Amino acid sequence: MRRSESPFLHFGGCRYNRIAAQVLGPSGQISLTGQEQVLFETLTARPNIVFTKAMCLLAMHNGLNDALEKIVDVYIHKLRRKLAAICPQMQFIETVWGQGYRFVPDGIPLLIAVEGGAQ
Repeated sequence: MRRSESPFLHFGGCRYNRIAAQVLGPSGQISLTGQEQVLFETLTARPNIVFTKAMCLLAMHNGLNDALEKIVDVYIHKLRRKLAAICPQMQFIETVWGQGYRFVPDGIPLLIAVEGGAQ
């Protein structure tokens, strides 16, 4: 974290504490593991920019070639699940098919099933 940078990041009704690696949202608080924190900070450093799996791996494993790209999917899933627990109506990490992932600070509203929807 740079000296001029705040230890807090505010997004979509949530507040991320970079020092404690915790996110506080409307429905509670979550803690991020070390790898989740590295991935989350990588994505949030450049909002709305697509990061490829290779770029995420580079950030998470310092360019080590032994890590599989699938591990990025695992950590993205974990981050989404944790964020959904405290901000259930929004998704903040978007999949850009064929390219990678991007952080959307305003969030993407999740579609709620319409009562009596298509059969």
